[in-house]
Amino acid sequence: MSDLEAALLDEVGSILAGWRTEYADDPEREREELLLLALEREQIAAVAYREEAVVGRVDALDLAPEIRALIRQTLVRIWKDEELHTAISAACCSAVAAAEQAGPLAGSRGWSSTGASSRASSPDG
Repeated sequence: MSDLEAALLDEVGSILAGWRTEYADDPEREREELLLLALEREQIAAVAYREEAVVGRVDALDLAPEIRALIRQTLVRIWKDEELHTAISAACCSAVAAAEQAGPLAGSRGWSSTGASSRASSPDG
């Protein structure tokens, strides 16, 4: 493991440990923080892998053009994946925010509201 990887893991570990303590009585808030952290990290990865960020480095490699093209194509696919992860993380954050505004039971349809009473009174029920 590189020093950078170790530093990133230590940082995330510290953040998570702090939230575990700070939000011990509020798991919903901890979840929100986790989603926002995921969104932030996915955005960072999407920027780091974007084609404009890597093309110069790939073109500078002392490799056959076909190999450079393969590396570039691979990195572009990774970039697209990171963009998708960012979109999914953003959608999760939006869904949490919308659910909080709507309230805990808004839009829910439990078994009691889906015809359980009519089933109970039917001859088959």
